[in-house]
Amino acid sequence: MDPQRPQPRRRRLMLEVRLAGIPATSIGTVEALKYSHAAVGGPLAASWRMGLRRGYTHPLLRQGTLVEIYLAGMRIWVGLLSEPNRVTWEFTADGLFRQAEDFLALDSSGNPTTIPNAAVYQATQRSSFSQPMRGWIYPSTGGVFPTTSSSTILEGTFEPVYLANLLGDLCQKNGRLWGIDPHTRTPYYRAKPTTPTVAIAPGVPAIPTSPSGQTTFIVGRRATATGGTPAQPTAWAVSRSTSATALAAAKRWNPREKWSDLTDRGALTDSAAVTILNLMVDAGISTPPYSEGVELVPGQVTNLGGVALDPRLIVAGQLNGEMTVVNQLGVLDTEGTLAPGQAVAWLIGTSSYDTTTGVLELVPYLAETDSLPEVIQIATADGPKWALQTPVA
Repeated sequence: MDPQRPQPRRRRLMLEVRLAGIPATSIGTVEALKYSHAAVGGPLAASWRMGLRRGYTHPLLRQGTLVEIYLAGMRIWVGLLSEPNRVTWEFTADGLFRQAEDFLALDSSGNPTTIPNAAVYQATQRSSFSQPMRGWIYPSTGGVFPTTSSSTILEGTFEPVYLANLLGDLCQKNGRLWGIDPHTRTPYYRAKPTTPTVAIAPGVPAIPTSPSGQTTFIVGRRATATGGTPAQPTAWAVSRSTSATALAAAKRWNPREKWSDLTDRGALTDSAAVTILNLMVDAGISTPPYSEGVELVPGQVTNLGGVALDPRLIVAGQLNGEMTVVNQLGVLDTEGTLAPGQAVAWLIGTSSYDTTTGVLELVPYLAETDSLPEVIQIATADGPKWALQTPVA
C-alpha cells in the first residue's frame, strides 16, 4: 500500500436503536444517544432524543416497549422504555435486569421460594396469576442459577422476597456476579474475572484512591439453630474472617474492623460463616478503593497488543459471553510501589458511552455493592468507587 496515496476513509459503523425490533429511525431522527452498563445487572440505562412534532402518536412510543441498541449486527444493550416526554420527545429506558426489583421470588404454585433457579424461571413464565418478565430468555432445563435454597429462614417465613434481593444475597454469599447478557438476553451468574482483556493507553491519568470504607477484618454473628413457625434463630455464635489477603492488606495499610450480621442466612456452621466472611473481605474492601473512574476517547483503549478498539463495545457486565478486565499501564498503587511499565488490573464496574462527545467513562468494579439498589444508586452518584487492585507484572 502506497503511504503517499490518499486512502479511502473507513466508514464508521452506526449505532441503531430498535423499538420492539423496528428501527427507531423509521419513526424519526435519533439524537444524543447515551447508554450505560454495570457489572452487576448488565445494561443499566439509555437515553436519547427524537425529532418529532407535538401531538405525534405511535404505538411503539409507550412505556414497556422493548428497546435494543445494535452495533454492526450485535445487540449491545437491551431494556424497556419508560414513558417518554411527549413535549421534548426525550426518551429513557431501563435495563432488563431492573425488573428483578419488581418481581417476587415465587415457585410454580405462587408460593415464596429462595431457590434462585426456580424463582427466575417462574418469573419468566408467569401466566395463570400474573404476566412474565419482559425480554428475559431463560432455559427451561439446566438453568443458570443454583437449584438449592440460599436461605433456610427466608424459606420458612412465607414473607415476600424480591428477585433483586435474592440474587444479590446469592452473589454476595458466593462471591459472584449476575446480570443480563444483552447479546443473548439471557442471565449470567459467574465468578469475577481477573485476567486483563483490554488496556488503557499510557498517558491516561492514574485513578486516585480513598481510605473511606476499607475493611480488613470482619466479625460476624451467625445463627446456630432455628425454630418456631415461621423459623427464627434460637441460638447464636460468633465467627471471624481469616483471610490471608486481608491480613496482608492490614499490614500494608491501616487495619479496619467491621461487624456483620449473618443470621438471615439460616443456621451456619463456623466453617460456612468464615467462608462467607472471607468472601466479603476478599471482594476488594481490604484495599483502599478507587475514588473515581477514567474518561477515554477513541484510541485510548486497546487490545493487549496495542491495537485500538471501538470504545462503543467496551462495556461493564457480560457481552456475548465475555467480561472486560482493564490493564492500566504505568499506574501506581496506593503505596506507589509499581514502576512504570507495570500495570494495575481492574474489572469494569460501570461503563457509560455518550455518542455526542464520543467519550467512554469507565469506573472500577464496586466490590461492596452486589445488590441492585446499591449498584444503581452509586453508579449515578458521587462517592468512592470500589475496585480490587491487582498488580500485573
